[in-house]
Amino acid sequence: MVSPLRHGVAELIRLPLAAVSLQTQLTTWAGGLFELSRSELGAATAFIQGYDQLVSHWARPGLSPLTDEDRLLLLKDIAVFVWLDDAFTSSEHRSPVAWSHLGPGAPGPSREAQVFDRLHSSVRDRGGSPKALGLWLSTGVAFLELQERDWAERQRGESRQWTFLDYLLEAEINSTIQHMLATLSLLHGLDMHGRMEDPVFRSFLRNIGVLARLLNDLSSVERERQETAPRNVVLFLEGQVDGEGPRSIIEARVKAHREHLARDRTSLGEADVLADCGMLMLEAIERVYKLPGIRYEPR
Repeated sequence: MVSPLRHGVAELIRLPLAAVSLQTQLTTWAGGLFELSRSELGAATAFIQGYDQLVSHWARPGLSPLTDEDRLLLLKDIAVFVWLDDAFTSSEHRSPVAWSHLGPGAPGPSREAQVFDRLHSSVRDRGGSPKALGLWLSTGVAFLELQERDWAERQRGESRQWTFLDYLLEAEINSTIQHMLATLSLLHGLDMHGRMEDPVFRSFLRNIGVLARLLNDLSSVERERQETAPRNVVLFLEGQVDGEGPRSIIEARVKAHREHLARDRTSLGEADVLADCGMLMLEAIERVYKLPGIRYEPR
């Protein structure tokens, strides 16, 4: 299926070389190391288009639309993490990577590390405060190390029994919400790097992460059923609850976390621009999950 967003991609980021496809530009930028499928590219561009529209119509001060260059950098970031996520789940022959020990410009032989290093270089070239750049890197590495751990366990044939508590504790990182908001905070010049010890903000961030993960699992369950994905919570519950019970349970959890998130947002105050950014980010993510033919239909 052709993505309904395909015709709007060039307009979205307004690149000077409109005749060159976005797919080609991404592949060229990555040095031929990776290439997104149409559905993956559709998911990345759908998020940016939705977020861009939401920010443009936001009536409060302090959150302006991203520049053309920052939109493209955001697209690169999302594209790389979409590709890396798929690389961990689909590749048995990749080389393991010690992500926290990689030095800038020295990724080693791993294809995944080379792609991430190229993104890291683009972010460093763009610039920002050292603490904002540090948070961008640490949140990205946290996601990659979690995926690396799960990949290594599968390669060893281990079947670690995970619980719903494990799922909730890891959702903030595993959904890439931490990293995505850190990226937006960097691009907007906001202060997420100074908020990570604030318990109310951390609760806010955790609830967004859990919501994003639950909504992802609800929307992708049929595809992941075919792929025997190990971490879809609906599939996990299907082994324990009959009928429509699993979906009903997760939908109830979604409702509960929306209520928790609303309370956190109220506690943070109307003037909290970073919280506004987080809420718009979540809304843009939900728009992606609701679109047909983007990423989550069975292959």
